[in-house]
Amino acid sequence: MPAIFFPNFLLAAFLAYAGIALKHTGDAPVRFLERIRILGVEQARGQVTILDPEGKSRIWKEGDRIDEEAAVLKEVRQSTLILTRTMEGANGEKGESLVVVRFDPSGKVRVREYASVSDAPQPVAPPPDTIK
Repeated sequence: MPAIFFPNFLLAAFLAYAGIALKHTGDAPVRFLERIRILGVEQARGQVTILDPEGKSRIWKEGDRIDEEAAVLKEVRQSTLILTRTMEGANGEKGESLVVVRFDPSGKVRVREYASVSDAPQPVAPPPDTIK
């Protein structure tokens, strides 16, 4: 009986491994914000010093536009940066995206983006004459 399930296990393990391998091979583009390193934060001044992917030190202040992300730095906190960007949905509706960059004491970042506009197509109601 175990011999019957063993090939299925190998198939599942292979698919899981393939998924992990695709995730790490760079098939998805790596964002600019995922490649920076935080060097210092001055929360009272609303500024953060980063090390960009090219190895250059840069200072961002609240209100600065980050061209690489087409976003504006809205708030600097002790371990979080908050950026916003205007975006357009699949049907042309406009909205705002909130980009949250969290970082640990070593400066390593984790980026999450929350969109107020969905890329999914909007549901369409059936014609009135088909509803009974």
